[in-house]
Amino acid sequence: MAVEVMKTHNLDFCSRPNLRGPRKLSYEALDLAFSPYIEYWKEMRKICVVHLFSGVHSIVPSEKTKFLGWYEEEGAERSRFHGMLKESEAMFTGFSFSDYFPSRGWADRFTGFHTRLEKAFKEHVALYQELIDEHLDPNRPKPDQEDIVDVLLRIRKDRDFPFDLIMDHIKAVLMDVFIVGTDTVAVTVAIGRDPETWENPEVFCPERFIGNSIDYKGRDFELIPFGAGRRICPGIFMGVAEMEPALANLLYKFDWEMPNEMSKEDIDFATVPGLAVHKKNALLLAAYSSM
Repeated sequence: MAVEVMKTHNLDFCSRPNLRGPRKLSYEALDLAFSPYIEYWKEMRKICVVHLFSGVHSIVPSEKTKFLGWYEEEGAERSRFHGMLKESEAMFTGFSFSDYFPSRGWADRFTGFHTRLEKAFKEHVALYQELIDEHLDPNRPKPDQEDIVDVLLRIRKDRDFPFDLIMDHIKAVLMDVFIVGTDTVAVTVAIGRDPETWENPEVFCPERFIGNSIDYKGRDFELIPFGAGRRICPGIFMGVAEMEPALANLLYKFDWEMPNEMSKEDIDFATVPGLAVHKKNALLLAAYSSM
C-alpha cells in the first residue's frame, strides 16, 4: 500500500485533504505540510530546504525566546506550551461538520469545535507574532548565527522569492517547525511494526538494523519515518540531527528498567490517532544514572 500511494500513484495522492482545522492553523494552507501540490508549494519547499533545513539552522542558537522559555521552564509556562501542542493536534485531527456536511457547518458552533479552533489559532498568532517582533527589534543584539526566524525575515526583506512573502507565510512555516516538527521528532514510528516486514516487530531489537540495507530516507518502504515521494519531509536532515543526540544521550546517560511491580507483559502498546502515533497510556520506566 505504501508503494502504491507514495510511488506508483504518488501524483494522485500528494495533495492533502482540505480540512477545516489544518486549513485554519496553517493560515489557509500557506505552509508546507497542508499546502496542495501546486507551484507555490514547490517554491516554498525549495526555499525551506535550501535556506532553512539543509544547514540545520537551530530555532534559536544563542538566545532565549518565548518559545524555548515555554518549553524548558517548569510550571505554568511549560504546561501552557504542552497544552498548545495537545490542543493543536486535536484541531488537526478533530471532526468538523463543515468538512463532511458543508451545509451543516453551523453545527460546529454547537459541538464546541469552532470555539476551540479559534482559541487555538489565536494562541498560534500570539506566539509567532511575539517571536517575529523580538527578531525585528532594532535593539536586539546581533546573534552569532542566524536562526530560522532570522532567515525567513531576511528572505522577505531581500525579496528572494518568486512572489512577495507576507508575515502569514512566515507564520505558517513556523507552525510547521514548532507544532508539526516538534511532535513528530518525539514519537517517530512511520510502518516499522508491520509483522509482514519485520520479525518480532513488537520486540525492541535495534541490532536488527546491523547489516540491513533498508534505508529511512524514502527509498525503502518498509521504514518511512519521514514519508516518501513528492511529499517526503523537507526537514529530514534536521530531524535526524535532533533525533540522534537525543536518543544517544538517553541510552548513554541512563540505565532503563521497568518498575519493580511491572513485567514486560504489562506493557500496553495501544495507540491513539493523531498527526503522529502516540501511546494511549504513558509508558512508565525507571531511569538510573549510568554516569
